[in-house]
Amino acid sequence: MKYAAKPQILNPNKLPGVDNFDIWEKIEFDDTIPGIETSLLSQGWYVQSNDVFTNMFAQLRREKEAHDLCPKEVTPRQARQALLLVGVTTEMIVGAINSLPNPTRNFALVEWEYSVMFIRANPLVNTMGQMLGWTQYQLDCLWIQASKM
Repeated sequence: MKYAAKPQILNPNKLPGVDNFDIWEKIEFDDTIPGIETSLLSQGWYVQSNDVFTNMFAQLRREKEAHDLCPKEVTPRQARQALLLVGVTTEMIVGAINSLPNPTRNFALVEWEYSVMFIRANPLVNTMGQMLGWTQYQLDCLWIQASKM
């Protein structure tokens, strides 16, 4: 036996995930029937073992919870201390900022040095997160941690 899942409603602007994980439809099917897996795939179903789906849905649930709990802003001190706790130094951030092209680099340096609040929804936060190889979930977790400092 194998399992297939697909979102019941697809938003063409978003991949299935954090915003709509709770509307996934899941079915069990007999994978010995010739052509059934190909047919399901052609209809937009994702085919995996049950363990893969269980883990995927658990991860999506954690990501949604983190997203819902994530504060909109933290102070620069909170953000810098949280970054230090995960091994990211000020020098690493400044180095990443310096690798940006101008004028983005200059604006980013001003934000890093002079902001009184770091706003989670700021596109620069996402850019820096991507430069560090972080997911949105990891950034949300960093913001949650920072808010507790």
